[in-house]
Amino acid sequence: MAVGAGGPTRHFIEEFCSQMGGLVLHVPIKADRVENCLGVKVGCVVEVKDSGNYAKIQRKAGSGTKWWVKYYNDEREERLKRNKFTVKKYPIKLFDDAFRENSESSSYFPMRDDHFESQMAHLDPYDPGISLKELIKKAKVYYRAIGRVMLHVLVDSEYTLSSTIMSQLLRNVLLRGVQPQSPEYDQEDLVKHLAEIGERGVLDKATKGNLGSGCTFGDYEVEAEIIDKFNKGDKFLAVDAKEGEKVSEKTVQRHDLITADNFKSTFVYLHMLASRQISLESMLDGLTFGGKFNIQRIFSAVPLQFVNKYAFEKPNYDVQEILKIIEPKYVNDDEQVDESMLEDRKTFIEEVFKPSMKKLAEKSSTFLQEFLFFVTGSSIMPFLETSPDYRISIVFADSLLDSDSLPVGRTCFKQLDIPLFHYGNDPDVLMEKLNISVVLGGSAGFGME
Repeated sequence: MAVGAGGPTRHFIEEFCSQMGGLVLHVPIKADRVENCLGVKVGCVVEVKDSGNYAKIQRKAGSGTKWWVKYYNDEREERLKRNKFTVKKYPIKLFDDAFRENSESSSYFPMRDDHFESQMAHLDPYDPGISLKELIKKAKVYYRAIGRVMLHVLVDSEYTLSSTIMSQLLRNVLLRGVQPQSPEYDQEDLVKHLAEIGERGVLDKATKGNLGSGCTFGDYEVEAEIIDKFNKGDKFLAVDAKEGEKVSEKTVQRHDLITADNFKSTFVYLHMLASRQISLESMLDGLTFGGKFNIQRIFSAVPLQFVNKYAFEKPNYDVQEILKIIEPKYVNDDEQVDESMLEDRKTFIEEVFKPSMKKLAEKSSTFLQEFLFFVTGSSIMPFLETSPDYRISIVFADSLLDSDSLPVGRTCFKQLDIPLFHYGNDPDVLMEKLNISVVLGGSAGFGME
């Protein structure tokens, strides 16, 4: 059983991090065309014709025109032909799945600005219920809110963000104000940060050269936008049209040969960052509280490694790290404890609890994260060098008198309640009861989806 108030906040942050990559904007569809299956994708909200009930597209059912849907009213799944439902809302993603194909540990990366335009062009035959301008306005609200949640976590060392929520490239750009074309951004680090995002092509080409003396990219080509964003305002103006061609107010697309000389300015800056101004400017607006809080001034004064440890790292904890933050409370308030009882409780901690934690951690690679979640509401600890007072208390609870009672996690206080008579110092009983509590507590959570 888990009880708490601070715990739900920590759990909200963890769920926010894990679900951020799946955020979508739903575009209302006024005129679904059943004969055109291009209007259907996972995440679409549909109305089932026979019942009038609404459902959500879950996945394709084979290679034909059937889809699995999940009803909102009773969570029942059903396989339906395309002509049995009409699309009412179409999902447009805010983060790019392609960047996470190579590794589950890759960080989320926002969609390019032209993604929203292309998606709305795709939906034009279906009479979308909002305009491109309205869609971008909604997207900015979402991205700004994401930045605001990050700011809340960053200014409170009690909380920690998952490392997948922001790539090291964006941590440098948004939090430290270090742009890729800056001499401060080492090119070898930059290539590694791109590989972390999922730009494997860049890494493969770069590693063929000598990173110490500059990258050699050979004939690697990438479609890059040639823009002059900051000199020309909000409009993307072509600045690299061929001689004799009229320079238009449309983005010029061409294949750029990536070399060591233009890698930072052309590929990384233009292709990766300037093409995502909708998301990055809005996230920065949230991170700075509308320009009122200069977060870059704070984090630019410290190395990126410190920022990683302070707010983002999610290490694979070992049991000794967890035991270091365990702080037993041997005597409760207003409790009379004689010397023998006090020694018995100390014996329990040193000879029963700590060895049992080690055995449970050896049996399950996820136990320590599950234990942290059960007791604190989050499976991530803050950076202890900046949160030296972060502790998990163990209390011998007089409210748990029954020998069959399970340990209780009080996430508000980061506290583990052990039955008053602590299972007669029997390690097998403790491991059984603690494991049950941790598993049940982790499956119950706080009902956040």
